[in-house]
Amino acid sequence: LVGIQSAEAVVSGISGSPVPFTAEGLVDPATLPLTVAGINPSDSTVGVSITTAIQVTFSKAVDRSTVSSALLLRRSGDATPIPVTRGFSDGDTKVSLTPVEALTYETEYTIENNAGLTDTGVGPLENPTSSVFYTREPLVRRRLASVSPPGATVSTPIMLSGEGFSTD
Repeated sequence: LVGIQSAEAVVSGISGSPVPFTAEGLVDPATLPLTVAGINPSDSTVGVSITTAIQVTFSKAVDRSTVSSALLLRRSGDATPIPVTRGFSDGDTKVSLTPVEALTYETEYTIENNAGLTDTGVGPLENPTSSVFYTREPLVRRRLASVSPPGATVSTPIMLSGEGFSTD
């Protein structure tokens, strides 16, 4: 029984018998279903690096042979999976997906966990889900070429020249 239970221990020939006590019954973790416990980057995260590794954490160890077809990274709206290198850690409860090539800037991606994923006891994923994230804008490279005049007092206009600056 799961939860707090009251009972009595009866021992023949011992004074004070029966002895009342309470005990708590817990669920055996091995009997719990496989679920997604967390995804990093989390759903709807904006500004993700184009070289990020995705990490999915599960409630128990996954069957490695089911991961390649059931844990996928896709450009949102595109059915073709993005090639990734998969890594396993923490007793196969964590799976990382590292894109083989850098992702595209300013793009929405979907991480898909489907029902084909199983635990090592061949129990199916109980909560198939998907999560989206958005890559960041490209960094603007700036290079300062010159400052004119090279020295000035307060309130003196100066001119900066170089690359990557905006007049906005």
